[in-house]
Amino acid sequence: MAANIVPFPRRGANDNFIDPNPPQPGLRSFIVYDELPANCIAYEAPNDDTEPHIGEGEFAVIDTEDRALINGELYLIEWKSGIRDDRRQLVLLTARPGRYGKRNADGSWSHTEWEECSMWFLGGYKRRQFRTFGGECVGPPLRWVDGPYDDDGVLDRMIGRVVGIYQPNFLPMLRRAA
Repeated sequence: MAANIVPFPRRGANDNFIDPNPPQPGLRSFIVYDELPANCIAYEAPNDDTEPHIGEGEFAVIDTEDRALINGELYLIEWKSGIRDDRRQLVLLTARPGRYGKRNADGSWSHTEWEECSMWFLGGYKRRQFRTFGGECVGPPLRWVDGPYDDDGVLDRMIGRVVGIYQPNFLPMLRRAA
């Protein structure tokens, strides 16, 4: 970790504590790094799906060793199928209780037996609205998600948890070039 970055323990942003009366509901704070910590990679957000936390063009710091499943946290995943140009995506991990099919002995999902449990859903943070061909918004904003996934299904796609924003300090390089 860079010498000028001092992590501090706090409740709310990167732990499982839920404040019943948050001062700014839905907002989190990330540590801004000017050097990548050990076991971390940087990933450029290609769109605004995770705003206001990470904007388009900003670099998220991903801890590739932090793969604990935490409801409400942002993760970098890699999709296993589809026609995407970039199979990697920053997603919000959300647990939803419900009635889901049981897993069979061969690993497939039963369509006749059900159980009450929580499953995981992956999707962007930002809510989108349907629009008419004329461009008018229709209905309430919705958050698009993919799922349900069990723990293994999420871990199979996961690269790591978002732990910060990467903003390198270019001043030393600029001074050397001058």
